[in-house]
Amino acid sequence: MYWSERQKQLYSQLEKDEKKLNQRLLSFYKTEYSKLDKEIAAFYQKYGVNNIIEYRTVMEALSDEDRALLIEQMDEFAKQYPQYAHLMPVRKNIYKLNRLEGLQQSVVMHQLKIGAVNETAVTEYLNKQALRGVTAAAKAMGFGTEFYFESADIIKHIIGVQWCGGKNFSERIWENTNKLAYYLTTDISQGFARGENYQKLTKQLRDKFLNVNAKDAYRLIYTEGTYVMAESTMQPFAKDFEKYKISTAADGKVCPICADISHSIFYIKDRAAGVNFPPFHPWCRCTFEIVVDDWDKWIDNYVETHNTDKQQAENVLKTYHNNGIINPAGKAPYGNEKLIYNPNATYNVSIDGLSDEVNKGLSRACKRVAELGYNDNREHLELINLVTGKAEYIETGESSSVGNADFWRFLSNNTSNHYAFVHNHNTASGFSERDLSTLTEKNSIDMFVVSRYDGKIFILESNGTFREKSFFDDIYTTEMNELSSKLRSGEIEPVDRARIRETILVNNAIRDYTKGVKEFG
Repeated sequence: MYWSERQKQLYSQLEKDEKKLNQRLLSFYKTEYSKLDKEIAAFYQKYGVNNIIEYRTVMEALSDEDRALLIEQMDEFAKQYPQYAHLMPVRKNIYKLNRLEGLQQSVVMHQLKIGAVNETAVTEYLNKQALRGVTAAAKAMGFGTEFYFESADIIKHIIGVQWCGGKNFSERIWENTNKLAYYLTTDISQGFARGENYQKLTKQLRDKFLNVNAKDAYRLIYTEGTYVMAESTMQPFAKDFEKYKISTAADGKVCPICADISHSIFYIKDRAAGVNFPPFHPWCRCTFEIVVDDWDKWIDNYVETHNTDKQQAENVLKTYHNNGIINPAGKAPYGNEKLIYNPNATYNVSIDGLSDEVNKGLSRACKRVAELGYNDNREHLELINLVTGKAEYIETGESSSVGNADFWRFLSNNTSNHYAFVHNHNTASGFSERDLSTLTEKNSIDMFVVSRYDGKIFILESNGTFREKSFFDDIYTTEMNELSSKLRSGEIEPVDRARIRETILVNNAIRDYTKGVKEFG
């Protein structure tokens, strides 16, 4: 479905962006430490004897020359970051410092600069992620990509929220900055008191200056990114839906905290990050899924809330379902007719070029998944080896989706094999965008099979061409631009856009990436 695929893309891009930002900040930390290192080296050269500085020496009054350099450093900071000038030491106190205190204040100034750069960069980064998240959710709801560009207030209410321990990301940046400044200045004082040479002192300082700064920054970027992405994608849903459930990261590394809360259902209005909404801990990458218990009740609520008619509500719900936003349990998807069970269906598959063993294996799999789907109204998956005809992977999915993290792990561990993806549809629906996305990825899936309990079987074989871009929207830009133009001109309604979009993309993908649809039964 569109939304689940879009979520994967959002978090994939999030990880790419956070790594780029972390590398950029680390480069800056190295530059700043290089400057500090030169100051300390000059300090040892000026006041040391045989690479050692006597403690009584550093307790002497700060020279006019060193005081002027410190004041120059402060002036430069105030000019470059006027919004943080109030954080600097009081200037009149500079005239009371000794040599050690002067060097310590220089360390503080380096850390203030790092704090300012961190806050500026992280603010820009989080705003970018929030806009990306809220826009993606709006697009999935059929509003189009432009819908939330006037959402400055929405973004503002996401960025800077004190969601963790009564502190927002800015406060935590400066807390980390001040804490590390204290550690560094303490290390310098103790190092001189112990009579440490330049090499020993600076090694200790370098480790803390670079590693602690980098670790604190990356942890904050990662965790705040999760919060902003989860909250920004939830914002457009909050008006029309009541409940959500927690979805853990599909990487096989779910921690006990997230495992305990996984699939738990909560009210959207009661969500609280760190309690019942992501992130639950540092380095958390959980997300959520929208839950609808009662389809008919949802329609009634939508009619009342939006002051519209039932037909409009059903059209909206249809858009939401087709885009994978919701999947109400026990109900047939809107726009897809319920099937009539055919107990006499033979499920015989015969494809030229495949061995008898493989055709028989496909036939057996089609029969099994169709019957299982009829009994529990879920989708079922079997991966049939296209050489042996044997089922090598079996999975029970949700009511309209299948293919979890175990499925992708299996494929990554069996890249040399070739499989048919056999699954059931419990409604009179054809191939979905998600079906085509899976088939056209560069993986081991060469064939996609839909088996229905009315006895119909539909098969797509890959023609060996794979997508070079993540989304079909980015491939069929002409068609998508035309569709957007029709939406803006009023030729089509927003609720119809998602349905038309998927039809266009699926039909084009079948034409360009497969050998066409084969039908049996």
